Amino acid sequence: MTATDGTLEDLKKQFLVCDICDYLYDNETREPRLLPCLHTYCTMCVQKLIKDELVTCPHCRQDHQVPGNDANAFKKDNNRRELLDFVTVRSKAPELICNLCGENEDDNKAVTRCFECAQFLCVNCTKSHKGCKFTKGHEIVALDSLKESSLDNFTHIQFCSVTGHQHNKLSLYCEKCEATVCIHCTATTHKDADGHKIRNIDEVSAEGMETVISQLKGIEDLRIRTTDIIEKVEQTLASLAEVEKNVNSKIEAMVKSCIEMLNRRQAELKDELSVICSNKGKVLEQQLINAKQHQQNITDSIKFAKQTLQHKNPANFLQIRKVITDRFDQLLKEPLDNFPHENDKITLKDVNLIEFQKQVLSHGRICSTSVFPPNTVVKVLDLVDAGRNRVLKLILCDYQGDPQPTDDISVQVDIKDPDNMEVKTEVNHEGKGQVTVICDATKQGWYTARVSLLEADVWDGKFQLQPLNGTDVPAHGTKASIDLLSVEEARKIYLRCPSCQEEFGFDSDCDIPILLPCLHSLGKKCSTKRLQNFNLECPTCQIVHQIQNLDEMPVDPTKAVLKEYLDIRDGSIPCSYGCQNHSNVRCMECSVFLCETCFTNHRRNFMFRDHNARVLKAIGEDETITELSKIPMCSIRGHDKKELTAFCESCDVLVCNTCALSKQHKSDTHNMEIDLMKVYDDKKAALNNEMERLRTKKNNLIHAIKAVEFERDEVKNNLHTVLNDINDSFSLCEKSLRSRREYLIIQASKFTTILIENLNTQLEQLRTHAKMTEETINLSLEKLNFCGKVVFITVEKILSQRIRDVIGKPYESHPCYRSSLSFLKDNIEEATSQTFPNLGHLLTPDV
Repeated sequence: MTATDGTLEDLKKQFLVCDICDYLYDNETREPRLLPCLHTYCTMCVQKLIKDELVTCPHCRQDHQVPGNDANAFKKDNNRRELLDFVTVRSKAPELICNLCGENEDDNKAVTRCFECAQFLCVNCTKSHKGCKFTKGHEIVALDSLKESSLDNFTHIQFCSVTGHQHNKLSLYCEKCEATVCIHCTATTHKDADGHKIRNIDEVSAEGMETVISQLKGIEDLRIRTTDIIEKVEQTLASLAEVEKNVNSKIEAMVKSCIEMLNRRQAELKDELSVICSNKGKVLEQQLINAKQHQQNITDSIKFAKQTLQHKNPANFLQIRKVITDRFDQLLKEPLDNFPHENDKITLKDVNLIEFQKQVLSHGRICSTSVFPPNTVVKVLDLVDAGRNRVLKLILCDYQGDPQPTDDISVQVDIKDPDNMEVKTEVNHEGKGQVTVICDATKQGWYTARVSLLEADVWDGKFQLQPLNGTDVPAHGTKASIDLLSVEEARKIYLRCPSCQEEFGFDSDCDIPILLPCLHSLGKKCSTKRLQNFNLECPTCQIVHQIQNLDEMPVDPTKAVLKEYLDIRDGSIPCSYGCQNHSNVRCMECSVFLCETCFTNHRRNFMFRDHNARVLKAIGEDETITELSKIPMCSIRGHDKKELTAFCESCDVLVCNTCALSKQHKSDTHNMEIDLMKVYDDKKAALNNEMERLRTKKNNLIHAIKAVEFERDEVKNNLHTVLNDINDSFSLCEKSLRSRREYLIIQASKFTTILIENLNTQLEQLRTHAKMTEETINLSLEKLNFCGKVVFITVEKILSQRIRDVIGKPYESHPCYRSSLSFLKDNIEEATSQTFPNLGHLLTPDV
């Protein structure tokens, strides 16, 4: 910003008036005080705001410490004074009063300005000023010539505040005290002999400005990122209304579809009833006709027989008797149904009505997720040497870090083999926010993986898989397996403390790797921090070990061997004798690395003449690296320079010659073995036996895992089958469907309201953060453009600190909720198409 940005009144209102009391800043009781948040208020107002050595900025609501409850603890914002003089000359030059004689004299109109004293002077004071021996060298300019001057001409020259130095300019800078000083200060309180480094103030000011300008680039980027996230949150917020409308439409369509299916089923049942009743009626009508005909035949036969019996003519009777009896026999033998061929037992059976009503109450589901992609935790799992590997475990959390349901989240995982070819992957949702990634591996080497969800990448990494097709693979923990890795990868895997991720060191006790009972290594410094009440939790496997004395825990010797081997591969081991040359030979007995010259001198010493020496390149080509192991020394006080040369079988410890002769190991009950190779072979054989048992257990576990995974998949399949069977047998109810529709609409509105409230809260926080970032940029530019060099140095530290605080202030870079509200039909159309044709069953007993 320059002095011409806006009118004079705008400048005054924006920069020269205290925002609390609306008074102009001055050089007495209302001096401008700069808070660490880069907001400025007058001294009186800041003093009123201080409470219990704390002041809360009225603008950004940040709290700041105030030592001694004194507002003067905050630095003066001197660039406001310069801007005030600039605006005053531009707007009130004819009315300016002399700063020295003020209103005590009649002729007190200011006509000049002294740059060094930063004061307006009348005619008399100008003459006196020029005549005084302390001020006669000051630059004095007429006010008329200043009316068109730039802001640079109103810079206040800063003078030393030390008693006796008040007339000296602040022209130097003490780096030790971080303060501007005068030339006399360098001879009194800021002497070079006392460690005070004095520099030219122009150089320091230029460096400080470059630092602030560099930091401004970072905070400008922060402003852009904050603006982007605000736009994303606003877009998400705006899309929620449309999403709610779409979900409501889907709910309406679902219920309408179900009601149409019910109506179709109703028509089908009515048609079926009509056909059944028609068929029954036809059968009964025919039976009725036949029965009436039969009845009529019987009536006619009875009538004829009665008429015949009334006549007493025997001859006539006997002639027709047989005809009558034959007819009667025919009628009696003719079958007669005692029941109607059909019945009126037609009912409607409500098949699984109760189950259907329950199903309707849970039919359809509002799906919404609160998963916040940046909080996704990705863990690389221990790999199993089998055809399929569970390689990654994801924990999906919301913006507060709480695990979230994952069934409705689409997780994309892209895995590529060492040849950069895509690998088939499977993503399993295991509930409680956990997702497992499974893949097939057929090639040896490092696999790369990328995980993304909700259109955001959450993890890029790699992991190593053993080949699973029977090819020759170096066993884990061998030199061949380490040679497959680069030096950097091997250091990262084998030489880093799992707690602090720093590389193990062997020059001091605090960095050495402690071997825990679980066989994992942990730096001693981290072990000390994690040891609580004699309990130490391994950060790798989370096993808690009981440890009475950490100093008695063994050091992991393999880490030192690996470090030396990787240093050999790296080719940058300096000579151990400190000659600044690179080594190319190692003395195996002394465990030192030597250059050619030092090695020649080493061999000339009769003590080292017979020592075995190896060329480093040859060591790197060996099949093993056990030769790099250093011979351990006795840990008993007084024996620390002696090698461990024997093994006490009774105590199961290595001992030195002095220990072997001590009372502790000299008794007849202590069996001492001096052949350490024999002890080594025996213990190695015993360990190999245990390892074989462990391998057997590993294979058993692999089979058990496969069996459990198979059973788990079978259970899932069976459950799916059972659920389909249950869904196939339910019946629908229009009233229940409508109730369910209303319930879903209410739930959708409720979820939307909650999402909008949370997004509005995040949006308000982001806007506040963006506003604070914007203000910091503007205030920083204001200091850069308005401050003189000395003034700038006085505020540079607080300026840089504020910029760092704003850059480091955390903010959520993604919306805390996504507009992923959706409606899950649960295969409603398929389920209803299978269920409705069987909904209701007409029972027609064939009796």
